[in-house]
Amino acid sequence: MFNLAEERPFHLQINIAATASVLVLLFGRLLRPETGEFGSLSHIASIMPICLCWVMAMRTRHFLTFRIFGGLGVLAITLAFRMFLDTLGSQGDYWRFLIVALILMHAALLLPRTIDYVVTALLCGAISFAGLPLDYFAATGFAEFAVASGVTAVVGSMLNIIVMSSYGKLFEAKETYRRLSGTDSLTRLLNRRGFLARFAEMRGERGKGQLHLAMIDLDHFKQINDQHGHDRGDAVLLAMAQCLQQHAPGLAGRLGGEEFAILLPDCSRLEALRRLDGLLGDARGLNIDGIGITFSAGLVTAEAGESAERVLARADRALYQAKAAGRNRIACGDMPLLTGEGAMRPHPRQMSVAERKA
Repeated sequence: MFNLAEERPFHLQINIAATASVLVLLFGRLLRPETGEFGSLSHIASIMPICLCWVMAMRTRHFLTFRIFGGLGVLAITLAFRMFLDTLGSQGDYWRFLIVALILMHAALLLPRTIDYVVTALLCGAISFAGLPLDYFAATGFAEFAVASGVTAVVGSMLNIIVMSSYGKLFEAKETYRRLSGTDSLTRLLNRRGFLARFAEMRGERGKGQLHLAMIDLDHFKQINDQHGHDRGDAVLLAMAQCLQQHAPGLAGRLGGEEFAILLPDCSRLEALRRLDGLLGDARGLNIDGIGITFSAGLVTAEAGESAERVLARADRALYQAKAAGRNRIACGDMPLLTGEGAMRPHPRQMSVAERKA
């Protein structure tokens, strides 16, 4: 279910509705146009709950809180108008049903779920008409009142379903656009924009926890494109992307060309190196139509308050050190190159499986 509490344009509707209601009530209860005198300030008590619910609905980003205070706001407006109309006596009776109908029609545009609207509509009816003498209903006509109430409820419910369905489709379209705008079209990894956004999100979630970033560059990728064609090159990129996704789901991105980046949260520097070493070992084991893969990587730890662009720049410098030292290895921004035995040992230049056997 989409969260209307996070939709800023939707808040404009609530602002307009609440402002209009408060202004009408202030004018009617404080200025007293029928006498031209300024009314009792105690009447402001009937408007305070509206303002409270209004503010809470605007500030929250939690869907349940938004639903609760949205419904309470509609009920507070209904109660305030009931008090206002009661002070007008018989003249208020002429406007009672019309005002309730208008409140319910607008509530259909504000309440995100149909069940919320139905419950709120029933409570609004109880608040507006409870305790009225039978003469009021007799003057209107019991049958006419029942038909008008039923039509109002049905139209309001249908309007609520249609409007919220439209909001849902709009929300899905926005989410699809947001996802596509942050996704690389070939590898389906995060693109540079999406990766930077993910970095900021991870930094916010982890707070003071360590967050490591590695920039990865496929070795001799241009030779693969020149010797085997761009189709093979795309296949290599896809294989590398799949390997990255297996090691760090949702935390890897393609920055452009043959450059990738990966986030390694919730671990020490040594553990981050080991995980990156495991990724390098798995990449070396890939065989894409007779083509093997190696990569060079630069690993850094994000400092407190450091921007994503600055962290990437440091990782890029570490990557340059790894490439300058012979490629097929990992370099840290503030540590010596790791070129030990086993998976960390630098391999010869990237070559096809047939070339290695020869």
